[in-house]
Amino acid sequence: MELYLIRHGETEISKKRFVSGPVGQLNELGIKQAKCLATKLKSKEIDLVLTSPYQRSKKTAKILADILNIKVVVVSLLKEKRLPSEVEGERKNDNKSRRILKLLQKHELDIKWRYSDEENLNDILYRVKKFLKYLKKNKNDRLKIVIVSHKYFLMTLLFMLKYRCFNFFVFQNFYKKTKMEKGQMYKRIVNLSKLKMIYKQN
Repeated sequence: MELYLIRHGETEISKKRFVSGPVGQLNELGIKQAKCLATKLKSKEIDLVLTSPYQRSKKTAKILADILNIKVVVVSLLKEKRLPSEVEGERKNDNKSRRILKLLQKHELDIKWRYSDEENLNDILYRVKKFLKYLKKNKNDRLKIVIVSHKYFLMTLLFMLKYRCFNFFVFQNFYKKTKMEKGQMYKRIVNLSKLKMIYKQN
């Protein structure tokens, strides 16, 4: 199975320095990024687009699907890592938001740390595992699928597809060195029928 992992395009809410949640449409640059990706994918004979339910991902996926003339399926497992409700939708430069975001960045790769009601790395690993089980239900390793999602989820998914086993120190190094910019794409070829993930926390 060929998987094309795509981070959604640039958004207006992010440009204006707000903390993104489920809302936030693509801006002009984000639309251009999606169209550019669709052009690159035209020769790949893509079968399907799977997308996060968040607005920016759904819009990215719709642009791709319209140009490639393929179906879009919304998969809730692909949503971004949930942030604390205290900061979602707030300005990043507010004193309270700055303090909380600084703490989140400090503990971003801590597997079980939690500030309040947000998701942590352990939660994302669980979702990645469920998503891979979802893919395996297709039982067709010849499918070519585009996955439109968000940075933290895609980085974790990409890591698990590459290493098959979670190791905190390896992930930490991978996360710091791997770029996942908005409108960027990664390709992975996997045999899902033989794919076995080991989730050990060390």
